[in-house]
This record gives sequence, C-alpha cells and structure tokens, in this order.
Amino acid sequence: MMSDRELLELAAKAAGIEFSWINNDGARLDRKPGIMQPYVRWNPLTDDGDALRLAVTLGMAIYCPHSLSAFAGAGELLERIGDDPYAATRRAIVRAAAAMAPKETA
Repeated sequence: MMSDRELLELAAKAAGIEFSWINNDGARLDRKPGIMQPYVRWNPLTDDGDALRLAVTLGMAIYCPHSLSAFAGAGELLERIGDDPYAATRRAIVRAAAAMAPKETA
C-alpha cells in the first residue's frame, strides 16, 4: 500500500502539477499555480476543493453508492465509506489520479 506522500506525488504528476515538499518528512506539499507565482499548499486528501479540481482536471467520474468509486483512465477504484464519506471520496480521487501517473522509465 502506498503512503499518503506517494499518493500525493503521483496524483500531482498525473495532473501535471509542479510541486515541492516544504519539509523533509513530507508533511506539506505545495504546488506552483503558474509562472511567477509562489507555491501554495495542495492536499486533495484533506481539502475538498483540491480533490474536486484534481478530479475535473483528470476527467474523472465519481459514483457514490454504499461504497465510493472513482472512475478515470485507470479504471475503477473503490474506497470504502466509513464514518467520513467526504474523506473516502477525496481518497478515491487521489488513488485514481495516482494510478493515472506516467510510469517512470529507467
């Protein structure tokens, strides 16, 4: 299973987001919104707006039955809904985005 840091990095790469980690423990990922603009905090695992923008950027379809699915180019990813359906939705979006990231070549 991937760490949150790995998921965020891959999701950012899939969306073409230039990013930087502010401290070495990976506690804060910032993205660069444009040329000549400062980096701003970005975390679609915790921020509904970041997650929605990520889903729209990658053309995802989201379906919320008893468990939650996010559909993208990578196929369907299922995230079980627990006490927080919003957190499950955000995580499903980030997992689907991470699966869409370009594969590294050696």
